[in-house]
Amino acid sequence: MGIREVMAEFREKHPAPMGVATLLAPVKVFVPKKKARERRYKAFTSHWKTATINKELRYHMESKKISPKDLAEKLDVSGRSVSYWLYSGATPSPRYRKHIANFFGVSEQALWPTQLQNCNSGGK
Repeated sequence: MGIREVMAEFREKHPAPMGVATLLAPVKVFVPKKKARERRYKAFTSHWKTATINKELRYHMESKKISPKDLAEKLDVSGRSVSYWLYSGATPSPRYRKHIANFFGVSEQALWPTQLQNCNSGGK
């Protein structure tokens, strides 16, 4: 006799008051397997390990005492876009690169040296 049969027999002999029967019903709880949990955790934390800060852009922002939110307002973009340019190693579109370079008074190559070098060399 398994646990289900024992529970069914117990419920027949000892009926529960109204509203409590749902508490005695077996509850299925979803517990993800260990590998699935590890995979989700790895995907969640991987960007912290691979984050590359655009040091040149950060330096110019700090020298002018401008926050990412202020730069976003001046460029009319979201703050998330500026954070993406700062912390993911992404290069903004040419239009925004030009505006940012003009704002800081430097060339685009000075703000994104490795990214623009890869673009100009054809990705080689």
